[in-house]
Amino acid sequence: MRPEDRYDGLIRHYAELYQRDARQVKHQIRQESSFNSSAVSPAGAKGLAQFEPATWDEVMGHGDPFNPEMSIEALCKYMARLQKALGSLALALAAYNWGIGHVQKVKGEDNWRALLPAETAKYVRDGLNFQCEHVA
Repeated sequence: MRPEDRYDGLIRHYAELYQRDARQVKHQIRQESSFNSSAVSPAGAKGLAQFEPATWDEVMGHGDPFNPEMSIEALCKYMARLQKALGSLALALAAYNWGIGHVQKVKGEDNWRALLPAETAKYVRDGLNFQCEHVA
């Protein structure tokens, strides 16, 4: 088994539970941590899904962001919440990366993508290009 496939069962389970596309979830984990469950960003984001402590508490309320199962569940749960609130996968990805408050300020603009920081614009572009992922 390839290292990037070791979480496929959990990805499939939580993607189905939260009505997400498992390929997109896997791609997002690749973007966030390259499948490193002990990853910590310079900003303090932790685990596979790179949750900052305040967002982790808001989404999960408890638990360990370094736990792969909890991290995958949190990603799926939070993305479902963001997509419902914002109306599209692209906006949800932008909010996951940049913060929902920032995205809510630009989402009504015709050219909202042009208003994103470069890192967030790349995150959205890459996050929408998940068809190449395979979930075993």
